[in-house]
Amino acid sequence: MDLRRVLISLMIITGCFLYLIVQLMAVQLFGSNRYAAGGRDLTAASVSQRLQSVMLDDGRGRIVDRRGRPIAGFGAYVLAMDRGAARGWAAAHAAEAEVLRSAIGMTNEQWSVLLSRTEPVVLWENDAGPVLLNEQQLDALRRWPDSGLKAVPYLMRYAKPYYAAHLLGYIAQHPEEVRRIYEQELREGTIRLNARIGASGLERSLERELRSRGSISLSVMTDAIGEPVGEPKLRNTNGPYHPVQAVTTLDAELQMRVEQLLDAKGIEAASVVVLDAHQADVLVMANRPNFDPNHPDPHDKSWVNQAIKQQVPGSVFKLVVAAAALEYGVVRPHEKFVCHGEYGRYGFSCWKKDGHGPISFAQAFAQSCNITFAEVAKRLGPERIRTMAYKLGIGRTVGWEGAMRGRSAPFRQFDMEEPGGIFAGEPIDEGVLIQSAIGQRDVRLTPLQAANMVVTILNGGRLTSPRVVSALKYRDGAILQRFPVKHLPAGGVSRTTADWLRMMMRETVLTGTASHLRDHAWELAGKTGTAQTGVPGRVHEWFIGYGPVRAPRVAVAVVIYDVPGASGKAVRLFADIMDIVRELYASP
Repeated sequence: MDLRRVLISLMIITGCFLYLIVQLMAVQLFGSNRYAAGGRDLTAASVSQRLQSVMLDDGRGRIVDRRGRPIAGFGAYVLAMDRGAARGWAAAHAAEAEVLRSAIGMTNEQWSVLLSRTEPVVLWENDAGPVLLNEQQLDALRRWPDSGLKAVPYLMRYAKPYYAAHLLGYIAQHPEEVRRIYEQELREGTIRLNARIGASGLERSLERELRSRGSISLSVMTDAIGEPVGEPKLRNTNGPYHPVQAVTTLDAELQMRVEQLLDAKGIEAASVVVLDAHQADVLVMANRPNFDPNHPDPHDKSWVNQAIKQQVPGSVFKLVVAAAALEYGVVRPHEKFVCHGEYGRYGFSCWKKDGHGPISFAQAFAQSCNITFAEVAKRLGPERIRTMAYKLGIGRTVGWEGAMRGRSAPFRQFDMEEPGGIFAGEPIDEGVLIQSAIGQRDVRLTPLQAANMVVTILNGGRLTSPRVVSALKYRDGAILQRFPVKHLPAGGVSRTTADWLRMMMRETVLTGTASHLRDHAWELAGKTGTAQTGVPGRVHEWFIGYGPVRAPRVAVAVVIYDVPGASGKAVRLFADIMDIVRELYASP
Protein backbone atom coordinates (compact mmCIF):
# COMPACT_ATOMS: atom_id res chain seq x y z
CA MET A 1 0.00 0.00 0.00
CA ASP A 2 2.82 2.42 0.93
CA LEU A 3 4.71 1.53 -2.27
CA ARG A 4 1.60 2.30 -4.33
CA ARG A 5 1.28 5.74 -2.74
CA VAL A 6 4.94 6.48 -3.42
CA LEU A 7 4.55 5.51 -7.08
CA ILE A 8 1.45 7.67 -7.47
CA SER A 9 3.26 10.62 -5.87
CA LEU A 10 6.27 10.16 -8.17
CA MET A 11 3.97 10.01 -11.19
CA ILE A 12 2.24 13.27 -10.18
CA ILE A 13 5.57 15.05 -9.62
CA THR A 14 6.94 13.75 -12.92
CA GLY A 15 3.77 14.89 -14.69
CA CYS A 16 4.14 18.39 -13.23
CA PHE A 17 7.75 18.61 -14.40
CA LEU A 18 6.76 17.43 -17.87
CA TYR A 19 3.99 20.04 -18.00
CA LEU A 20 6.43 22.80 -17.03
CA ILE A 21 8.93 21.62 -19.65
CA VAL A 22 6.24 21.67 -22.35
CA GLN A 23 5.12 25.15 -21.31
CA LEU A 24 8.70 26.47 -21.40
CA MET A 25 9.17 24.97 -24.87
CA ALA A 26 5.97 26.65 -25.99
CA VAL A 27 7.16 29.99 -24.64
CA GLN A 28 10.44 29.67 -26.50
CA LEU A 29 9.07 28.30 -29.76
CA PHE A 30 5.56 29.67 -30.25
CA GLY A 31 5.53 33.24 -28.91
CA SER A 32 6.04 34.44 -25.40
CA ASN A 33 3.46 37.18 -25.27
CA ARG A 34 0.60 34.73 -24.66
CA TYR A 35 2.05 33.86 -21.30
CA ALA A 36 2.42 37.31 -19.81
CA ALA A 37 -0.11 39.12 -17.68
CA GLY A 38 -1.91 41.75 -19.70
CA GLY A 39 -0.45 40.32 -22.92
CA ARG A 40 3.06 41.53 -22.13
CA ASP A 41 5.91 39.87 -24.00
CA LEU A 42 8.06 37.95 -21.51
CA THR A 43 11.15 38.14 -23.69
CA ALA A 44 10.80 41.91 -23.91
CA ALA A 45 10.26 42.07 -20.17
CA SER A 46 13.40 40.04 -19.58
CA VAL A 47 15.42 42.33 -21.85
CA SER A 48 14.04 45.47 -20.20
CA GLN A 49 15.20 44.24 -16.80
CA ARG A 50 18.79 44.19 -18.10
CA LEU A 51 18.47 47.47 -20.01
CA GLN A 52 19.73 50.63 -18.29
CA SER A 53 18.44 53.81 -19.93
CA VAL A 54 18.22 57.58 -19.67
CA MET A 55 15.24 59.30 -21.26
CA LEU A 56 16.02 61.76 -24.04
CA ASP A 57 12.54 62.25 -25.51
CA ASP A 58 9.37 61.03 -23.80
CA GLY A 59 7.52 60.95 -27.12
CA ARG A 60 4.81 63.46 -26.23
CA GLY A 61 3.39 65.30 -29.23
CA ARG A 62 5.00 68.56 -30.31
CA ILE A 63 3.30 71.96 -30.44
CA VAL A 64 4.49 74.43 -33.10
CA ASP A 65 3.50 77.88 -34.34
CA ARG A 66 1.97 78.68 -37.73
CA ARG A 67 5.40 78.50 -39.39
CA GLY A 68 6.46 75.28 -37.73
CA ARG A 69 8.61 76.90 -35.04
CA PRO A 70 8.52 74.95 -31.75
CA ILE A 71 6.64 76.33 -28.76
CA ALA A 72 6.47 73.04 -26.81
CA GLY A 73 9.11 70.45 -27.56
CA PHE A 74 12.49 72.10 -28.14
CA GLY A 75 15.46 70.15 -29.50
CA ALA A 76 18.88 70.53 -27.89
CA TYR A 77 22.04 68.53 -27.13
CA VAL A 78 23.15 67.22 -23.75
CA LEU A 79 26.24 65.38 -22.53
CA ALA A 80 25.94 61.64 -21.91
CA MET A 81 28.64 59.56 -20.20
CA ASP A 82 29.43 55.90 -20.80
CA ARG A 83 30.70 55.17 -17.29
CA GLY A 84 33.15 52.40 -18.12
CA ALA A 85 34.64 54.06 -21.20
CA ALA A 86 34.88 57.50 -19.56
CA ARG A 87 36.64 56.24 -16.43
CA GLY A 88 39.14 54.24 -18.45
CA TRP A 89 39.89 57.11 -20.83
CA ALA A 90 40.23 59.69 -18.02
CA ALA A 91 42.66 57.42 -16.15
CA ALA A 92 44.79 56.78 -19.25
CA HIS A 93 44.70 60.35 -20.61
CA ALA A 94 44.67 62.54 -17.52
CA ALA A 95 46.11 65.62 -19.25
CA GLU A 96 43.68 65.43 -22.16
CA ALA A 97 40.81 64.79 -19.75
CA GLU A 98 41.69 68.00 -17.92
CA VAL A 99 41.67 69.96 -21.20
CA LEU A 100 38.30 68.46 -22.16
CA ARG A 101 36.82 69.18 -18.73
CA SER A 102 37.88 72.81 -18.97
CA ALA A 103 36.71 73.15 -22.58
CA ILE A 104 33.17 72.02 -21.76
CA GLY A 105 33.00 74.32 -18.75
CA MET A 106 32.74 71.63 -16.09
CA THR A 107 34.18 72.31 -12.65
CA ASN A 108 36.53 69.84 -10.94
CA GLU A 109 33.78 68.96 -8.50
CA GLN A 110 31.26 68.35 -11.27
CA TRP A 111 33.82 66.19 -13.13
CA SER A 112 34.52 64.10 -10.05
CA VAL A 113 30.82 63.66 -9.28
CA LEU A 114 30.08 62.62 -12.85
CA LEU A 115 32.87 60.02 -12.95
CA SER A 116 31.82 58.63 -9.57
CA ARG A 117 28.25 57.88 -10.68
CA THR A 118 27.38 54.18 -10.47
CA GLU A 119 24.88 54.01 -13.34
CA PRO A 120 26.24 52.59 -16.64
CA VAL A 121 25.04 55.65 -18.58
CA VAL A 122 24.24 59.09 -17.15
CA LEU A 123 23.59 62.67 -18.28
CA TRP A 124 25.42 65.74 -17.02
CA GLU A 125 22.83 67.54 -14.91
CA ASN A 126 22.45 70.47 -12.56
CA ASP A 127 19.58 71.50 -10.30
CA ALA A 128 17.48 72.55 -13.31
CA GLY A 129 17.97 69.26 -15.18
CA PRO A 130 20.28 68.19 -18.02
CA VAL A 131 22.86 70.82 -18.99
CA LEU A 132 22.22 72.07 -22.52
CA LEU A 133 25.36 72.23 -24.67
CA ASN A 134 26.41 75.18 -26.80
CA GLU A 135 28.43 75.04 -30.03
CA GLN A 136 31.76 75.51 -28.24
CA GLN A 137 31.06 72.56 -25.96
CA LEU A 138 29.92 70.43 -28.89
CA ASP A 139 33.17 71.17 -30.75
CA ALA A 140 35.21 70.15 -27.69
CA LEU A 141 33.41 66.79 -27.45
CA ARG A 142 33.98 66.13 -31.16
CA ARG A 143 37.75 66.49 -30.67
CA TRP A 144 37.83 63.52 -28.26
CA PRO A 145 35.43 60.93 -29.72
CA ASP A 146 36.93 58.12 -27.57
CA SER A 147 36.46 59.91 -24.24
CA GLY A 148 33.27 58.08 -23.32
CA LEU A 149 31.53 61.46 -23.33
CA LYS A 150 29.31 62.37 -26.24
CA ALA A 151 26.60 64.82 -27.20
CA VAL A 152 23.17 63.27 -27.69
CA PRO A 153 19.91 64.89 -28.90
CA TYR A 154 17.53 65.83 -26.12
CA LEU A 155 14.00 67.23 -26.14
CA MET A 156 12.92 69.86 -23.61
CA ARG A 157 9.18 70.19 -23.19
CA TYR A 158 9.37 73.85 -22.21
CA ALA A 159 12.19 76.35 -22.63
CA LYS A 160 12.92 79.57 -20.77
CA PRO A 161 11.55 82.22 -20.68
CA TYR A 162 8.37 80.17 -21.24
CA TYR A 163 6.51 82.21 -23.85
CA ALA A 164 2.78 81.45 -24.23
CA ALA A 165 2.98 79.41 -21.03
CA HIS A 166 -0.62 80.01 -19.95
CA LEU A 167 -1.99 79.01 -23.34
CA LEU A 168 0.20 75.90 -23.57
CA GLY A 169 -0.44 74.84 -19.96
CA TYR A 170 1.60 72.15 -18.24
CA ILE A 171 1.72 68.41 -17.58
CA ALA A 172 1.55 66.75 -14.18
CA GLN A 173 0.49 63.62 -12.34
CA HIS A 174 -3.28 63.60 -11.88
CA PRO A 175 -4.67 60.14 -11.00
CA GLU A 176 -8.32 61.22 -11.03
CA GLU A 177 -7.97 62.67 -14.52
CA VAL A 178 -6.17 59.53 -15.68
CA ARG A 179 -9.13 57.46 -14.43
CA ARG A 180 -11.59 59.75 -16.21
CA ILE A 181 -9.78 59.98 -19.55
CA TYR A 182 -8.09 56.58 -19.80
CA GLU A 183 -10.52 54.14 -18.19
CA GLN A 184 -10.07 51.51 -20.91
CA GLU A 185 -6.29 51.97 -21.15
CA LEU A 186 -5.99 51.48 -17.39
CA ARG A 187 -7.85 48.17 -17.66
CA GLU A 188 -5.58 47.11 -20.53
CA GLY A 189 -2.45 48.09 -18.62
CA THR A 190 -1.22 50.48 -21.35
CA ILE A 191 -1.09 53.48 -19.01
CA ARG A 192 -0.27 53.88 -15.34
CA LEU A 193 -2.25 55.78 -12.76
CA ASN A 194 0.80 57.95 -11.98
CA ALA A 195 1.31 58.95 -15.63
CA ARG A 196 1.99 62.63 -16.33
CA ILE A 197 -0.84 64.10 -18.41
CA GLY A 198 -1.99 67.52 -19.56
CA ALA A 199 -3.21 69.51 -16.56
CA SER A 200 -4.12 72.82 -18.24
CA GLY A 201 -4.12 74.70 -21.54
CA LEU A 202 -3.47 72.98 -24.86
CA GLU A 203 -1.66 70.21 -23.01
CA ARG A 204 -5.01 69.33 -21.43
CA SER A 205 -7.38 69.97 -24.33
CA LEU A 206 -5.17 67.91 -26.70
CA GLU A 207 -4.13 65.31 -24.11
CA ARG A 208 -5.37 62.26 -26.02
CA GLU A 209 -3.70 63.35 -29.24
CA LEU A 210 -0.41 64.44 -27.64
CA ARG A 211 -0.10 61.37 -25.43
CA SER A 212 3.17 59.47 -25.87
CA ARG A 213 3.12 56.25 -27.90
CA GLY A 214 6.86 55.64 -27.61
CA SER A 215 10.11 57.29 -26.58
CA ILE A 216 13.77 57.80 -27.40
CA SER A 217 16.35 56.79 -24.81
CA LEU A 218 20.08 56.16 -24.53
CA SER A 219 20.35 52.55 -23.40
CA VAL A 220 22.95 49.93 -22.61
CA MET A 221 22.60 46.23 -21.78
CA THR A 222 23.99 45.05 -18.45
CA ASP A 223 25.09 41.65 -17.16
CA ALA A 224 23.86 39.83 -14.05
CA ILE A 225 25.84 42.11 -11.71
CA GLY A 226 24.83 45.34 -13.44
CA GLU A 227 27.97 45.94 -15.48
CA PRO A 228 27.47 47.35 -19.01
CA VAL A 229 27.80 45.03 -21.99
CA GLY A 230 28.75 47.01 -25.10
CA GLU A 231 28.29 50.69 -25.84
CA PRO A 232 25.19 52.80 -25.10
CA LYS A 233 22.90 53.15 -28.12
CA LEU A 234 19.91 55.30 -28.99
CA ARG A 235 16.69 53.32 -28.65
CA ASN A 236 13.60 54.65 -30.47
CA THR A 237 10.26 52.97 -29.75
CA ASN A 238 8.14 55.53 -31.63
CA GLY A 239 6.10 54.21 -34.52
CA PRO A 240 5.99 55.77 -37.99
CA TYR A 241 3.13 58.15 -37.11
CA HIS A 242 4.09 59.41 -33.66
CA PRO A 243 4.72 61.76 -32.00
CA VAL A 244 2.03 63.92 -33.60
CA GLN A 245 2.40 67.66 -34.15
CA ALA A 246 -0.18 70.26 -33.16
CA VAL A 247 0.07 73.22 -35.55
CA THR A 248 -1.14 76.38 -33.84
CA THR A 249 -2.11 79.75 -35.28
CA LEU A 250 0.39 81.54 -33.03
CA ASP A 251 3.16 83.69 -34.42
CA ALA A 252 6.12 82.74 -32.19
CA GLU A 253 8.10 85.88 -33.01
CA LEU A 254 5.19 88.22 -32.36
CA GLN A 255 4.38 86.31 -29.15
CA MET A 256 8.00 86.69 -28.01
CA ARG A 257 8.13 90.39 -28.83
CA VAL A 258 4.87 91.15 -27.00
CA GLU A 259 5.98 89.26 -23.88
CA GLN A 260 9.35 91.00 -23.95
CA LEU A 261 7.48 94.30 -24.17
CA LEU A 262 5.38 93.45 -21.09
CA ASP A 263 8.54 92.70 -19.14
CA ALA A 264 10.41 95.76 -20.40
CA LYS A 265 7.54 98.00 -19.30
CA GLY A 266 7.49 96.35 -15.87
CA ILE A 267 3.84 95.32 -16.17
CA GLU A 268 3.11 92.85 -13.40
CA ALA A 269 -0.48 91.81 -14.17
CA ALA A 270 -1.96 91.91 -17.67
CA SER A 271 -3.54 89.99 -20.52
CA VAL A 272 -2.97 90.59 -24.24
CA VAL A 273 -4.85 88.92 -27.09
CA VAL A 274 -3.92 89.58 -30.72
CA LEU A 275 -6.21 88.07 -33.38
CA ASP A 276 -5.89 87.95 -37.13
CA ALA A 277 -8.35 90.57 -38.35
CA HIS A 278 -9.88 88.36 -41.03
CA GLN A 279 -10.54 84.98 -39.43
CA ALA A 280 -9.94 85.47 -35.69
CA ASP A 281 -6.91 83.19 -35.50
CA VAL A 282 -4.97 83.74 -32.27
CA LEU A 283 -1.58 85.26 -33.09
CA VAL A 284 -0.67 86.16 -29.50
CA MET A 285 -2.09 85.22 -26.12
CA ALA A 286 0.05 86.50 -23.27
CA ASN A 287 -0.43 86.98 -19.53
CA ARG A 288 1.46 88.40 -16.62
CA PRO A 289 2.55 87.23 -14.13
CA ASN A 290 4.22 84.36 -15.94
CA PHE A 291 4.93 80.92 -14.46
CA ASP A 292 7.37 78.04 -14.86
CA PRO A 293 5.48 75.12 -16.48
CA ASN A 294 8.22 72.74 -15.35
CA HIS A 295 7.45 73.54 -11.71
CA PRO A 296 3.90 74.91 -11.48
CA ASP A 297 2.37 75.75 -8.14
CA PRO A 298 -1.28 74.67 -8.34
CA HIS A 299 -2.16 76.80 -5.31
CA ASP A 300 -1.06 80.29 -6.39
CA LYS A 301 -3.08 80.20 -9.66
CA SER A 302 -0.38 82.03 -11.62
CA TRP A 303 -0.81 79.32 -14.29
CA VAL A 304 -4.44 80.33 -14.97
CA ASN A 305 -4.97 81.79 -18.45
CA GLN A 306 -6.64 85.10 -17.58
CA ALA A 307 -7.12 85.88 -21.28
CA ILE A 308 -10.03 83.41 -21.33
CA LYS A 309 -11.36 84.25 -17.86
CA GLN A 310 -14.24 86.68 -17.47
CA GLN A 311 -13.38 90.14 -16.16
CA VAL A 312 -15.22 93.40 -15.44
CA PRO A 313 -14.84 95.28 -18.77
CA GLY A 314 -15.74 98.86 -17.96
CA SER A 315 -16.51 101.11 -20.92
CA VAL A 316 -15.35 98.70 -23.63
CA PHE A 317 -18.83 97.19 -23.07
CA LYS A 318 -20.26 100.39 -24.54
CA LEU A 319 -19.42 98.79 -27.88
CA VAL A 320 -22.19 96.25 -27.19
CA VAL A 321 -24.69 98.91 -26.09
CA ALA A 322 -23.85 101.05 -29.14
CA ALA A 323 -24.32 98.02 -31.42
CA ALA A 324 -27.72 97.32 -29.86
CA ALA A 325 -28.82 100.96 -30.11
CA LEU A 326 -27.90 101.17 -33.79
CA GLU A 327 -29.16 97.69 -34.72
CA TYR A 328 -32.55 98.15 -33.06
CA GLY A 329 -32.90 101.72 -34.29
CA VAL A 330 -33.41 103.37 -30.88
CA VAL A 331 -30.83 106.05 -31.65
CA ARG A 332 -29.28 107.77 -34.64
CA PRO A 333 -25.51 108.33 -34.75
CA HIS A 334 -25.88 112.13 -34.87
CA GLU A 335 -28.74 112.38 -32.37
CA LYS A 336 -28.00 114.91 -29.63
CA PHE A 337 -27.94 114.23 -25.91
CA VAL A 338 -27.00 116.46 -22.98
CA CYS A 339 -24.53 115.46 -20.27
CA HIS A 340 -24.46 117.56 -17.09
CA GLY A 341 -22.01 115.21 -15.35
CA GLU A 342 -24.60 113.81 -12.91
CA TYR A 343 -27.47 111.44 -13.58
CA GLY A 344 -29.33 112.54 -10.48
CA ARG A 345 -30.04 109.11 -9.03
CA TYR A 346 -28.20 106.01 -7.78
CA GLY A 347 -24.98 107.99 -7.29
CA PHE A 348 -24.40 107.59 -11.03
CA SER A 349 -22.20 110.15 -12.77
CA CYS A 350 -20.00 110.72 -15.79
CA TRP A 351 -16.25 110.45 -15.55
CA LYS A 352 -16.13 114.11 -16.69
CA LYS A 353 -17.23 115.89 -13.54
CA ASP A 354 -18.69 118.99 -15.25
CA GLY A 355 -20.27 116.95 -18.03
CA HIS A 356 -19.87 116.96 -21.79
CA GLY A 357 -22.78 119.31 -22.45
CA PRO A 358 -24.62 118.81 -25.77
CA ILE A 359 -23.11 115.77 -27.48
CA SER A 360 -24.07 113.45 -30.34
CA PHE A 361 -24.33 109.72 -29.83
CA ALA A 362 -21.22 109.12 -31.99
CA GLN A 363 -19.30 111.72 -29.98
CA ALA A 364 -20.59 110.19 -26.73
CA PHE A 365 -19.06 106.89 -27.78
CA ALA A 366 -15.73 108.54 -28.61
CA GLN A 367 -15.76 110.53 -25.33
CA SER A 368 -17.12 107.54 -23.37
CA CYS A 369 -19.98 109.59 -21.91
CA ASN A 370 -21.69 107.62 -19.13
CA ILE A 371 -24.82 109.80 -19.01
CA THR A 372 -25.59 109.32 -22.70
CA PHE A 373 -25.19 105.57 -22.46
CA ALA A 374 -27.45 105.46 -19.39
CA GLU A 375 -30.19 107.20 -21.42
CA VAL A 376 -29.67 104.84 -24.37
CA ALA A 377 -29.79 101.79 -22.09
CA LYS A 378 -33.21 102.87 -20.80
CA ARG A 379 -34.47 103.01 -24.38
CA LEU A 380 -33.12 99.55 -25.10
CA GLY A 381 -34.10 97.70 -21.94
CA PRO A 382 -32.23 94.69 -20.54
CA GLU A 383 -33.40 92.04 -23.00
CA ARG A 384 -32.16 93.79 -26.12
CA ILE A 385 -28.80 94.49 -24.44
CA ARG A 386 -28.58 90.83 -23.39
CA THR A 387 -29.51 89.66 -26.89
CA MET A 388 -26.93 91.90 -28.57
CA ALA A 389 -24.25 90.77 -26.12
CA TYR A 390 -25.00 87.16 -27.10
CA LYS A 391 -24.86 88.08 -30.80
CA LEU A 392 -21.39 89.51 -30.19
CA GLY A 393 -20.25 86.39 -28.32
CA ILE A 394 -20.85 87.33 -24.67
CA GLY A 395 -22.79 84.89 -22.49
CA ARG A 396 -21.29 81.89 -24.30
CA THR A 397 -17.84 80.56 -25.04
CA VAL A 398 -16.53 81.71 -28.41
CA GLY A 399 -13.43 79.54 -28.81
CA TRP A 400 -13.33 76.87 -31.53
CA GLU A 401 -15.47 73.85 -30.71
CA GLY A 402 -16.44 70.94 -32.92
CA ALA A 403 -16.20 67.28 -33.81
CA MET A 404 -12.86 65.52 -33.63
CA ARG A 405 -11.76 62.14 -34.88
CA GLY A 406 -11.68 59.53 -32.14
CA ARG A 407 -13.76 61.57 -29.69
CA SER A 408 -17.42 61.22 -28.82
CA ALA A 409 -17.70 64.61 -27.07
CA PRO A 410 -17.06 67.93 -28.89
CA PHE A 411 -13.48 69.16 -28.81
CA ARG A 412 -12.89 72.58 -27.27
CA GLN A 413 -9.58 74.23 -28.10
CA PHE A 414 -9.52 76.68 -25.17
CA ASP A 415 -9.30 74.77 -21.90
CA MET A 416 -11.48 76.23 -19.12
CA GLU A 417 -12.74 79.16 -21.22
CA GLU A 418 -15.44 81.16 -19.43
CA PRO A 419 -18.61 82.49 -21.11
CA GLY A 420 -18.96 85.93 -19.54
CA GLY A 421 -22.40 87.39 -18.79
CA ILE A 422 -24.49 90.53 -18.37
CA PHE A 423 -27.10 90.34 -15.62
CA ALA A 424 -26.68 88.09 -12.62
CA GLY A 425 -30.32 87.95 -11.54
CA GLU A 426 -33.80 89.46 -11.53
CA PRO A 427 -35.33 91.96 -11.24
CA ILE A 428 -33.24 94.32 -13.33
CA ASP A 429 -34.14 97.82 -12.14
CA GLU A 430 -33.03 101.13 -13.61
CA GLY A 431 -29.98 101.35 -11.38
CA VAL A 432 -28.74 97.90 -12.43
CA LEU A 433 -29.48 98.67 -16.08
CA ILE A 434 -27.52 101.92 -16.30
CA GLN A 435 -24.56 100.53 -14.35
CA SER A 436 -24.49 97.54 -16.72
CA ALA A 437 -24.58 99.86 -19.73
CA ILE A 438 -21.12 101.18 -18.81
CA GLY A 439 -19.67 97.70 -18.20
CA GLN A 440 -19.94 97.61 -14.41
CA ARG A 441 -22.18 95.75 -11.96
CA ASP A 442 -22.44 92.08 -13.10
CA VAL A 443 -21.09 92.50 -16.65
CA ARG A 444 -18.24 90.13 -17.41
CA LEU A 445 -16.35 89.26 -20.57
CA THR A 446 -13.00 87.73 -21.42
CA PRO A 447 -10.16 89.46 -23.26
CA LEU A 448 -10.61 86.82 -25.99
CA GLN A 449 -14.28 87.77 -26.38
CA ALA A 450 -13.36 91.46 -26.45
CA ALA A 451 -10.83 91.01 -29.25
CA ASN A 452 -13.28 88.78 -31.12
CA MET A 453 -15.96 91.50 -30.99
CA VAL A 454 -13.56 93.73 -32.89
CA VAL A 455 -13.00 91.01 -35.53
CA THR A 456 -16.80 90.70 -35.87
CA ILE A 457 -17.10 94.42 -36.57
CA LEU A 458 -14.22 94.29 -39.07
CA ASN A 459 -15.86 91.44 -40.99
CA GLY A 460 -19.13 93.16 -41.71
CA GLY A 461 -20.80 91.98 -38.52
CA ARG A 462 -20.22 88.23 -38.91
CA LEU A 463 -19.31 86.44 -35.65
CA THR A 464 -16.28 84.17 -36.02
CA SER A 465 -15.10 81.52 -33.58
CA PRO A 466 -11.43 82.13 -32.67
CA ARG A 467 -9.13 79.17 -33.09
CA VAL A 468 -5.61 78.53 -31.84
CA VAL A 469 -4.98 75.12 -33.44
CA SER A 470 -5.32 74.83 -37.22
CA ALA A 471 -4.28 71.18 -37.70
CA LEU A 472 -2.87 68.01 -36.21
CA LYS A 473 -0.21 66.19 -38.21
CA TYR A 474 1.31 62.74 -37.98
CA ARG A 475 5.06 62.38 -37.68
CA ASP A 476 5.34 61.79 -41.45
CA GLY A 477 3.50 65.03 -42.21
CA ALA A 478 0.15 63.49 -43.10
CA ILE A 479 -2.88 65.33 -41.76
CA LEU A 480 -4.61 63.73 -38.79
CA GLN A 481 -7.22 66.49 -38.34
CA ARG A 482 -7.92 69.96 -39.71
CA PHE A 483 -9.76 72.65 -37.79
CA PRO A 484 -11.39 74.96 -40.34
CA VAL A 485 -12.48 78.53 -39.69
CA LYS A 486 -15.94 78.51 -38.10
CA HIS A 487 -18.69 81.09 -37.63
CA LEU A 488 -20.94 81.01 -34.59
CA PRO A 489 -24.72 80.64 -35.00
CA ALA A 490 -27.18 83.35 -33.95
CA GLY A 491 -24.44 85.92 -33.95
CA GLY A 492 -23.28 89.14 -35.49
CA VAL A 493 -24.76 92.49 -36.55
CA SER A 494 -25.72 94.12 -39.83
CA ARG A 495 -23.02 95.54 -42.07
CA THR A 496 -24.49 99.03 -41.58
CA THR A 497 -24.16 98.75 -37.80
CA ALA A 498 -20.63 97.35 -38.14
CA ASP A 499 -19.63 100.25 -40.39
CA TRP A 500 -20.93 102.81 -37.91
CA LEU A 501 -19.09 101.11 -35.05
CA ARG A 502 -15.85 101.21 -37.03
CA MET A 503 -16.29 104.92 -37.66
CA MET A 504 -16.99 105.59 -33.97
CA MET A 505 -13.92 103.58 -32.93
CA ARG A 506 -11.87 105.67 -35.32
CA GLU A 507 -13.38 108.84 -33.87
CA THR A 508 -12.31 107.66 -30.39
CA VAL A 509 -8.71 107.94 -31.60
CA LEU A 510 -9.16 111.17 -33.54
CA THR A 511 -11.04 113.23 -30.94
CA GLY A 512 -11.88 110.97 -28.00
CA THR A 513 -10.40 109.14 -25.05
CA ALA A 514 -7.67 107.46 -27.15
CA SER A 515 -6.35 110.61 -28.84
CA HIS A 516 -2.81 109.62 -27.76
CA LEU A 517 -2.93 107.22 -30.71
CA ARG A 518 -3.74 109.91 -33.27
CA ASP A 519 -0.13 110.37 -34.40
CA HIS A 520 0.76 106.69 -34.65
CA ALA A 521 2.48 105.57 -37.86
CA TRP A 522 -0.61 103.50 -38.63
CA GLU A 523 -4.15 104.85 -38.55
CA LEU A 524 -5.69 103.12 -35.53
CA ALA A 525 -9.14 102.75 -34.00
CA GLY A 526 -10.49 101.41 -30.73
CA LYS A 527 -12.28 101.85 -27.43
CA THR A 528 -10.97 102.56 -23.94
CA GLY A 529 -12.31 101.09 -20.73
CA THR A 530 -11.75 101.60 -17.01
CA ALA A 531 -13.26 98.92 -14.76
CA GLN A 532 -13.78 99.38 -11.03
CA THR A 533 -12.27 96.54 -9.00
CA GLY A 534 -14.14 97.11 -5.74
CA VAL A 535 -10.97 98.43 -4.11
CA PRO A 536 -11.00 102.25 -3.83
CA GLY A 537 -8.53 103.85 -6.21
CA ARG A 538 -7.73 100.58 -8.03
CA VAL A 539 -8.98 99.81 -11.56
CA HIS A 540 -8.45 97.48 -14.50
CA GLU A 541 -7.49 99.40 -17.66
CA TRP A 542 -8.76 98.09 -21.00
CA PHE A 543 -8.21 98.95 -24.61
CA ILE A 544 -9.61 97.11 -27.61
CA GLY A 545 -8.80 98.15 -31.13
CA TYR A 546 -7.45 97.38 -34.57
CA GLY A 547 -5.17 98.67 -37.28
CA PRO A 548 -4.40 99.86 -39.78
CA VAL A 549 -7.84 101.38 -40.34
CA ARG A 550 -7.94 101.10 -44.13
CA ALA A 551 -6.69 97.51 -44.34
CA PRO A 552 -6.88 95.93 -40.86
CA ARG A 553 -4.27 93.30 -40.04
CA VAL A 554 -4.96 92.59 -36.38
CA ALA A 555 -7.55 93.08 -33.64
CA VAL A 556 -6.15 93.51 -30.13
CA ALA A 557 -7.48 93.39 -26.58
CA VAL A 558 -5.27 94.70 -23.77
CA VAL A 559 -6.06 94.57 -20.05
CA ILE A 560 -3.73 95.83 -17.33
CA TYR A 561 -5.01 94.64 -13.97
CA ASP A 562 -5.19 96.47 -10.66
CA VAL A 563 -3.57 99.82 -11.42
CA PRO A 564 -3.93 103.02 -9.34
CA GLY A 565 -6.54 105.00 -11.27
CA ALA A 566 -6.91 105.64 -14.99
CA SER A 567 -3.38 106.24 -16.27
CA GLY A 568 -3.55 105.52 -20.00
CA LYS A 569 -1.19 102.54 -19.64
CA ALA A 570 -3.44 100.25 -21.69
CA VAL A 571 -3.59 102.73 -24.57
CA ARG A 572 0.19 103.11 -24.58
CA LEU A 573 0.68 99.33 -24.42
CA PHE A 574 -1.66 98.95 -27.39
CA ALA A 575 0.36 101.54 -29.32
CA ASP A 576 3.62 99.71 -28.60
CA ILE A 577 2.09 96.39 -29.66
CA MET A 578 0.93 97.94 -32.91
CA ASP A 579 4.48 99.23 -33.49
CA ILE A 580 5.68 95.62 -33.28
CA VAL A 581 2.90 94.38 -35.56
CA ARG A 582 3.72 97.10 -38.08
CA GLU A 583 7.39 96.13 -38.03
CA LEU A 584 6.66 92.43 -38.56
CA TYR A 585 3.57 92.56 -40.76
CA ALA A 586 3.92 95.69 -42.89
CA SER A 587 3.84 94.88 -46.59
CA PRO A 588 7.28 95.09 -48.22
